[in-house]
Amino acid sequence: PQRLVIKSDNNFPTAAGLASSASGMASLAYGLSLFYGLNDGAASLARRGSGSACRSMFGGFVHWKTPKPTDNSTVVQLHPHTHWPELRVLICVINVDKKTVGSTVAMRTTMQSSCLFREARKTAVAERLPLFIKALQRCDFSALAELTMRESNALHAACLDSWPPAIFLNETSFAVMQFVHIVNQHCGRTVLAYTFDAGPNAFLLVLKDDVAWVLALLTARFGDKKLGNRTELNISPRQPDGDDLRVAKLRRVEQHLSTESTTTTTVGHTLEIRGLQYPTVQLSSKEDEVSTYLCCFSTLLLYLGDLSPVFHWASIGRL
Repeated sequence: PQRLVIKSDNNFPTAAGLASSASGMASLAYGLSLFYGLNDGAASLARRGSGSACRSMFGGFVHWKTPKPTDNSTVVQLHPHTHWPELRVLICVINVDKKTVGSTVAMRTTMQSSCLFREARKTAVAERLPLFIKALQRCDFSALAELTMRESNALHAACLDSWPPAIFLNETSFAVMQFVHIVNQHCGRTVLAYTFDAGPNAFLLVLKDDVAWVLALLTARFGDKKLGNRTELNISPRQPDGDDLRVAKLRRVEQHLSTESTTTTTVGHTLEIRGLQYPTVQLSSKEDEVSTYLCCFSTLLLYLGDLSPVFHWASIGRL
């Protein structure tokens, strides 16, 4: 049997609810498939290591239909990454520490003991899935945002309903959720949507035109600069675009957030905003070595300004 030397590096937190296992196994599966000259089967191989890794073998918007390890047809690309280019994802890294409850254990416990999961989740997924697909097809941000937030809430409700409960969200997570709803309410339209995986870190969906001032508000609410009673949005590299009325409205939103904030000084230094870039697959091939760069997430990976991309690197060579 052939022995291999595999070196792996990930520039994203591990076991913190940011799908580091997906990026790692997808990168490994992709590298192995290239190393051995496999024409297909990389998604199935990745699936054996991490369920969500099979989605990372495709670009754009991906539908993972059924978790069958040996069936590639269960992973389908709905749209390429060029579809809906205005959509952005902000990742708010709230806590990089390893989770006290692992995803696999939490999933097993929830399936076995949560009444919400057994009675409601399957029905809800069956009803919402066609709506998700339609929202993506039509680039309907408002519909996608509501569906995404409801699904996230339902997931963590089922986790809390399990016994013992699997608790992933923390105080800052709930503060981010409240932040999203306050901003949407004050703007009179759906600007932001949140979703949380099995961890406290938030993924925020936002459209390109709203990124600059949303980052300003995020910094104002959770940043490490003390604002006091200031309501000026002068802590962002760029001021929000728009007419005077819109800017004034944003300042009122920021003022509302500042007056309600009691934890900014304690959580401000733990909130880090990172951007994802897609696609980031690069390949250099030698006789005995294949290096691959693969992103953590495949479902909503799009370019975000000039922030750093996320990648997982795996180098595979013969011993």
